[in-house]
Amino acid sequence: MRLFKKPPPDSPIAIAQEALGQADPASLIDSIDRIITEGLWQVGTPYSEFAQFAIAPVSEGGLSVRSTRRAKLLKFALMEGRYIREWTLILSVIRRRPGHPKTRNNDEGFQPFYEVNTSMNSQDRVLITLYEKHPDVFEEVCQGKCTISAGAIRAGLKPSPPPRWRMDLQDVFGMHMDAQVVLMRDLFNGLGLETQAAFIAQVFEGVVGAGLAQKWREAQSRDGSA
Repeated sequence: MRLFKKPPPDSPIAIAQEALGQADPASLIDSIDRIITEGLWQVGTPYSEFAQFAIAPVSEGGLSVRSTRRAKLLKFALMEGRYIREWTLILSVIRRRPGHPKTRNNDEGFQPFYEVNTSMNSQDRVLITLYEKHPDVFEEVCQGKCTISAGAIRAGLKPSPPPRWRMDLQDVFGMHMDAQVVLMRDLFNGLGLETQAAFIAQVFEGVVGAGLAQKWREAQSRDGSA
C-alpha cells in the first residue's frame, strides 16, 4: 500500500482540500490555479491525469471530488480560471451514464455520481459532447478561440441565433452623410411621440427657442386624428 505524505497546511493542495470541504470558493480559485499552472498535482503523486488526482481521496493525496457539491465547487474554480479542458476530463470520469455500471473498472470502488442534463442548453452536456464527438471544436473552445456556446453552434449542437441588427457609434460615424440621415430618420420615426418630443426639447430648443417640442406634439396629434 502506497503511503502519501500529507501536504503542508499552507500548500495549494492542502488549501484546495480544505476549501472543497468548507465550501470556500475564494480560496479554492487561487489554489486550483497554482495546482494546475505549477503542476503540483503531479509532484509526489502517481497520477498521470488531473482527473485522477481530482477524484482520489484526500488520504491518497487527491481532492476527493466524489459528491455533487464538491464537483460543482471545483467546476466553479476551474471555469473561473478558464480550465475548460480539466473540468471536461473530470466530467468524463464522474458523470453517471444511463445503462452503464456505476463502478468504474479502472478505479475500484469509485462510483460515477454526477448527473448531466440531456439538454444542449446545459454547459456540461455541450462540453462532454464536444469532447467525445467534435474534438477539433473542443480544442478551439479550450484554447479560447471561441466560446462554449459558439462551439456548440459550430458543431451543430445548437441552432444559430436569429440575426440581430447591431451597430455602434463608430459604425455610424464612418457612414456617408446620406446614410446617416436615413438612419437618424428611421430611428426617430421608430420612437414614441413623447420620446421624440423629449429629444427635440433637449437637442434643439436650446438653440432655436422653446416651444418646438410642443409644436411637434400638436402636429403629430393632428396628423394622427386626420
